Amino acid sequence: MDKATLNAIASDAFLQAEQGLAVELDPELADAMGAFAEDAVSLADLAEDEAAGTDHEQD
Repeated sequence: MDKATLNAIASDAFLQAEQGLAVELDPELADAMGAFAEDAVSLADLAEDEAAGTDHEQD
């Protein structure tokens, strides 16, 4: 999907949401619009913390 099409869809969805309407989007389209943030810890993050001496134990 090109950027112009994505911008047009995003603008339309924003206007509908602003009016209080529920806006259904295809999961692939929502992902392209940034709806799903990836906040999982990667192995690289853990290795970096381990090298820095960060403690991952929970209380």
